[in-house]
Amino acid sequence: MAERINAVDSPNATCMLHGNIGGSMDILEVKDPRSEYVVEDEAVFNRKFTKLYKEWHDKTRFDSLIGDPYNKCYNNIVQLGYRAVPYIITKLKEDPSLIFVALIRITGEDPIKEENRGIVRKMAEDWINWWEKKNSATGCSGA
Repeated sequence: MAERINAVDSPNATCMLHGNIGGSMDILEVKDPRSEYVVEDEAVFNRKFTKLYKEWHDKTRFDSLIGDPYNKCYNNIVQLGYRAVPYIITKLKEDPSLIFVALIRITGEDPIKEENRGIVRKMAEDWINWWEKKNSATGCSGA
C-alpha cells in the first residue's frame, strides 16, 4: 500500500511511502513538482548534479550569459532546488566559477560584497563564507 504525503522539509515536495501496519515505512521516491527529477537517494542526486554541472560548465565555458534564463543547463541546476546548494558550494571551493549565479536564484540571497563584484574568485569566497556562517549558526554540517 502506498500513500502520498507532504514532505516535512519542503511544502512543495511529495513523498511516496510504502509501509505496512506496525512495520517500517520506506521512502520510494521524493518528487518536487517544480523539478523534472525524482531523487531516490543521495548517490542518485550526486550523479544528476554532477552531470548537470558538467553540461553547464562545458556549454558556458566561453559564454558571457552564464545565468541566462533560457540556458537549459542553468535552469536544470536551479530546478534541483535547495538540495543542490552544498554541491554548488563544493564546486566553488574546487574551482571558483559563475555557478554561484544559480545560488542567487535558488536561495533568494546575494551575500557578495560590493567591493568583490566582478572578481569571480572573491565572489565565490563570499558564497562559501555565507554557507559556512549559515551552517555554523544552525549547527548543520556543510558540503
